[in-house]
Amino acid sequence: DVTVSVDGDTRATITETLDADESTQSFVSLDTSSADVGDVTVKADTGDRSASRTVTVQEPRQFDVDLTLNNSEVSPGEEINGTVNVTNTGGVKDTQNITVSIDGTQFAQQELTLASDEINEFTFARTATEADAGARTITAASEDDSESALVTVTEPASFEIDIVGS
Repeated sequence: DVTVSVDGDTRATITETLDADESTQSFVSLDTSSADVGDVTVKADTGDRSASRTVTVQEPRQFDVDLTLNNSEVSPGEEINGTVNVTNTGGVKDTQNITVSIDGTQFAQQELTLASDEINEFTFARTATEADAGARTITAASEDDSESALVTVTEPASFEIDIVGS
């Protein structure tokens, strides 16, 4: 048996049966967690022989979004607009699609590539229609995070005028 450990914590055991003077290669994939972030020692040990190597475990990718609406109430024909700030709080450069939707229907998208701790901002706009009348949820989302805000689309005014003769 070959025991594979990360900083002394056994993560896998591989069983190989070999004849004399025979050799083999085995590949193992190990799950990591936030507790493993940084330099760790990975060791393979047969009991008779061992080999180890230091590897760096990076923080997982994470795009956080912050949504700001410029208006909380609009009339049909006016724009619902705002800003999405996206921050890569993960430890690695990554590319993600950021979407903006109204009640679950996407109307804007931006593909962003951000280095670790990099911030990017983009604006969006959508013209409200009479069919949008009422309270609507605007949501900005990355693959990792989302934030929502409410906007009210007012109903068009309607009234009747009666002209009464004198």
